Amino acid sequence: MNLLPARLLELREHEGVSLFRFEALGRELLMIGLEPPRGVVAGMELRLGIKATHLILSRRLPEGMTLFNALPVRCHAIDRGELLASVALVCEGHALEAILPIPSLEKMGLEEGETLYALFQAAELSIVGMGDES
Repeated sequence: MNLLPARLLELREHEGVSLFRFEALGRELLMIGLEPPRGVVAGMELRLGIKATHLILSRRLPEGMTLFNALPVRCHAIDRGELLASVALVCEGHALEAILPIPSLEKMGLEEGETLYALFQAAELSIVGMGDES
């Protein structure tokens, strides 16, 4: 699980659905969910989680899509397995990981040192911690 330090900028709720707007790693991110955890209010420092298997890597920002969440990253290392590859990424000095099927890695021709974007949907984010709690 990738953990992102974040600050909640805005929380809007309507008919049981919540829309969260965060600042994380120098970017604005969106998350959709059901009821927010108790005590979560704008201005709070939080930790967000996103599974390594939910990151999509791209050499450029996609256009003409509804996708909002994009973090600029550098490919630090690639660890190839039989079926999957673990791609170590760095965003604003923060370590992230993407897990990709080997055919996807080969199709892209991804190499260490490349600058990319890590993309993910708003529904893939979750709040995993508040403040400094572990």
